[in-house]
Amino acid sequence: MKSVSETKKQIILGGLAILTVLGGIMASERVNAQDPNADQIIVDKLAAKTSEKFNGMSCKQLASAMSPEAAKTKDPEKAKITAKFIGVLKQKPELKTRFLNQVSAPIVTKMFDCGFIPKS
Repeated sequence: MKSVSETKKQIILGGLAILTVLGGIMASERVNAQDPNADQIIVDKLAAKTSEKFNGMSCKQLASAMSPEAAKTKDPEKAKITAKFIGVLKQKPELKTRFLNQVSAPIVTKMFDCGFIPKS
């Protein structure tokens, strides 16, 4: 059984993996900025792609993505885009809630199924 500190570390690394995935997804998204619903459209697309990405990963791939080395090798452009997205989520609580409500269950389920969250 993993200790509480090991579990916390895994969850933090999981968060880093999520940000890494987001950077790649965001770099490929384009939405008309004039659309009044552009923010919601972007958040919905990113949430769907993030969920798909995590559901499609094997446990070994997820472990690799959650490793400290994965966070260090992040593409600087993706890191910049991810930081911008995180900034938007911090400024707009309704978008943060919308995004997290869509991605949290699939990500936590995958982490649980892969044994990153203790089952007892």
